[in-house]
Amino acid sequence: MQELSPIRAPDTIPYEPRREAILQALAEACFDDEFYLLFQPQLSNRGHRLLTVEVLLRWRSPRLGLVNVSEFIPLAEQTGTVYRITRWVICRALRQLGYWQQQGIYMRMTINISMRDLEESQLYEQVCAETAANWLEPEYIGLEITETAPLRYSQKVARNIFDFQRAGYELVLDDYGAGFATLNTLRTLQVDTLKIDKSLVQQLEFEKINQLMVSSSIKLAHRLGLSVVAEGVESEFVCQWLTKLKCDFLQGFYISPPLAADELVARFFKP
Repeated sequence: MQELSPIRAPDTIPYEPRREAILQALAEACFDDEFYLLFQPQLSNRGHRLLTVEVLLRWRSPRLGLVNVSEFIPLAEQTGTVYRITRWVICRALRQLGYWQQQGIYMRMTINISMRDLEESQLYEQVCAETAANWLEPEYIGLEITETAPLRYSQKVARNIFDFQRAGYELVLDDYGAGFATLNTLRTLQVDTLKIDKSLVQQLEFEKINQLMVSSSIKLAHRLGLSVVAEGVESEFVCQWLTKLKCDFLQGFYISPPLAADELVARFFKP
């Protein structure tokens, strides 16, 4: 990670003490139940019905307050703590999905995992165990693969991907069009769904190049037989533009902000 400049304003928190404080607090966060989940709705192009929610992890530390995901997930990946966090998220998320289905509420749920998670040999077994424990079917569960480093396509990664696909879980390539999510990744991973990064979507109203890139990505994905999700939908213009292009699912603050479980049910499922 790039070092911050040594020249800082007097009231700025130095990087190293903040980093060390996060690392120390992160080690106990799972055990102390400091994490919680929010759910980001994705509406279908046809009829704008709620068919999918993305699980979002949040951390409120007693010592540090609300810690941004962009701060603690990279550190968790560097130290290996990410495996424990991912297990916690899978357990809590699928428990919530099972509870919803018991109430007669059916939707698909996607959970973010990193390439580091896919290198964990027990990942597939854990997801399957939690799926069975909550009386769920794999067709209701998607895994969003987020790359924070160049793709390392090891035998463990390949085996996990093969097992998930064979069992019927949906695989989503997240953040397409930004960072390390490239055409080569799309070819190599053989996912079911392409998720276009919000950095391209948010400026669709003002940037013609973004319109060209997004429209080309949607057409390419559809020709490959993939579904497409656009995140970062924050205006009526963007919503209508993507709807005309037959983008399969829309996600963003114009659709809905992330919601707690009870808020989601009250907004979308209660008359």
